[in-house]
Amino acid sequence: MKDTKILHVTDFHLENADAIDEFLSKGSYQRYINSLVKEIKKDFETIDCIVATGDFVDCGKGENFEHAKLILFSLAAEFNLSPKNIGVCIGNHDIKCTFKRKKIDTSKDDKTQFNLFSTNFSNKLSFLFKTDRANLSSLAENVYLLALDSTFNRKANSPGKFLKTEAKGILQMLKDSSVDNPDNILIIASHYPIRYFDSFYDSEDIDKHFWQSAVYLKMEIQENINQAKILYLFGDTHQSDREIHEQQAFIMTSRWGIKIPRPEDDPKKKSDISQEAKLIHYLKNRSLKIHTFSYHSKIHKLDANDGHWVGESPIKIDLQTKHADLIKGRYEKDLDLKIIQQIKLDGLYRFDRFLVNKEGEEKISLGWISINNLLKEQKNGILSEIIVSTKDYLEEKIRDISVKDVLYVGIDYWGSIISSQLSVMTGSINYCRALRGSEKHYTKSEQFSETDLETLFINIKYVVFITDVVSTGSTLRRIYEKIISNPVLEAKTKEIKFITISVMSDRRQRKKADLGFLYAFGTFCNNLRIPVVDKEDLPDEGILPSKKHFY
Repeated sequence: MKDTKILHVTDFHLENADAIDEFLSKGSYQRYINSLVKEIKKDFETIDCIVATGDFVDCGKGENFEHAKLILFSLAAEFNLSPKNIGVCIGNHDIKCTFKRKKIDTSKDDKTQFNLFSTNFSNKLSFLFKTDRANLSSLAENVYLLALDSTFNRKANSPGKFLKTEAKGILQMLKDSSVDNPDNILIIASHYPIRYFDSFYDSEDIDKHFWQSAVYLKMEIQENINQAKILYLFGDTHQSDREIHEQQAFIMTSRWGIKIPRPEDDPKKKSDISQEAKLIHYLKNRSLKIHTFSYHSKIHKLDANDGHWVGESPIKIDLQTKHADLIKGRYEKDLDLKIIQQIKLDGLYRFDRFLVNKEGEEKISLGWISINNLLKEQKNGILSEIIVSTKDYLEEKIRDISVKDVLYVGIDYWGSIISSQLSVMTGSINYCRALRGSEKHYTKSEQFSETDLETLFINIKYVVFITDVVSTGSTLRRIYEKIISNPVLEAKTKEIKFITISVMSDRRQRKKADLGFLYAFGTFCNNLRIPVVDKEDLPDEGILPSKKHFY
């Protein structure tokens, strides 16, 4: 995964592009943009894409869409981006509507001007699919945008009713377009927030802002899109908030544009909400930083011509690990392919019914590979390549760390062999124990003891688990929980970073266990399909007998 930088702006609310009392008016917008760009470029010379989440104009004033387009084009040009790198979605103010008895007549909603406006951006220039509710487009390399129309099928000036059939259709289109890849970021943009934020507690009319009926889509995506990083971007509320759940980031950004209050305006209607833009920075090490930029006037009253943007200290967040990075070999750059070819050549793959967890968890693997036969043959060079390439991968992840700060934990036979060799090469401590499954087949001396935990881990900063295959992830989770449950280590383990290295881990197989505790997760083969299913999804063993069990 490469570094990716996404700029989020929302709620321009252009009422009169020719006015002098709007920050984004024709006479002020360039100075306003230049100040923001200058602040961003203190840390980032360029970015990858821009997403704007609706309310480009105010109260359906479609004559201002042309100026909104100019604003986005000007912002993109400052970072050498093209219109294809800009994504937009509709807001409630972008609809030309009529009123009946002082209420919006949604049956006469007119989105013509917005639809024409959106043709200038990725939504139409590089779209992959489109429905009345959503369109998917490519924003940049490995970055995709699912732009949602949160006003479609609305009954009043509130989010539109979202149907479960729509969610299933969108999910199927996402699967068909191969978005779900570990290298990809899927941005889901909607004007109304799909997630409930704590800041909503202050709102008396939350039903007009929270898109409750679309939560089902969020749940479907969370359950079925297992590899891509998912970023939700929202507008509408003019509030700033964030939530992170597993690999999903939910970002709500305050308004970017604003009409400058005039002396004759009702003081009660004035807002002290500052203008804001956010830059979401995905880093190579599977974490992200949220950079917030706020506009400050030099004088007490708002002034578009006498203020500047200020960047706040970024918030860094480590994302949960659901799959492993593919580790390149030091000499065999396509080591993943070589492993698969060797498995084919020697006939090492078995397709059957195999119990892979301790009793009670009811998980069945339909595939099994003879790792012993794969790695014991020295002529193919796979084992030696894994050892030296593991060292390279770890040096990249934990630079400038003393060898005394690292503990290798070799899990079972091949994990122990690899970790022992690494210990010799690096001088770090090596701890080899039989830990797979329920541990019921091992002697007491082969398992973690309380003494081991307290003496080995007390001064360690990095723990590196090394194993042959990670299928469900339950063994790793069980080891981790055993370590952190030790009362002597309770405070210490919060500072330890855990890393896992495996020979194999199917990238398309969602890990059943929560591996969010991992700082990094690498494997040498992630393209070999090893399906794991719930036992209840298979026929009775009387119909499909179980020939082998392993723990």
